[in-house]
Amino acid sequence: PLLGNGADSLQRLRDPFQLQRLFHQHGLPFPATSRSWADAQAHQRDGQWLIKSFRSAGGQQVRRLANVREGDDVVLEKGHYLQQCIAGNVVSAAFVSDGQACHLLGVSDMLVGCNWLGTDGFQYCGSISRSGDQGQLVQWQQIGQTVASEFQLVGVFGIDAVDREGTIFPIEINPRYTASMEVHELSQRIPVMDLH
Repeated sequence: PLLGNGADSLQRLRDPFQLQRLFHQHGLPFPATSRSWADAQAHQRDGQWLIKSFRSAGGQQVRRLANVREGDDVVLEKGHYLQQCIAGNVVSAAFVSDGQACHLLGVSDMLVGCNWLGTDGFQYCGSISRSGDQGQLVQWQQIGQTVASEFQLVGVFGIDAVDREGTIFPIEINPRYTASMEVHELSQRIPVMDLH
């Protein structure tokens, strides 16, 4: 037996198109996400795009779609999709849920692609606890509650996002204990696994 979420919830949760529909239904921001370059061009002509793998973790297998002009053809490898690149600070939040109600444990800045830590690109390499303003904390709670109730999440989970000038754009849900939770355990003396 697993202490956490079942396979059905996990499979649905890892589908960026289900997340896109969910957040849009609730009026929450989410990066434009597409299965093809033609579809991406039709919906969002401006800005940069990322190529992401359905099966990746820690920012691995994420790369920029570079030097593409309108009218160019882009063929995606099997198991990949396109997502709009949102400029801003990369952040994450930790939550605990009982399948319906959700509680925000803390917010952190994510260190991503830091050469001085031996990484590049979008690879995760650490977290720093931060305090969000009240407006951001309200956004985080709404995002977490939406995800927890839609997917009936139980235990702890994390959400990675981009903070663009005070607006939170969720980009990935991690339905498990995440690396940033250690930061909250130490900074706030929260017994995360007891809560889980």
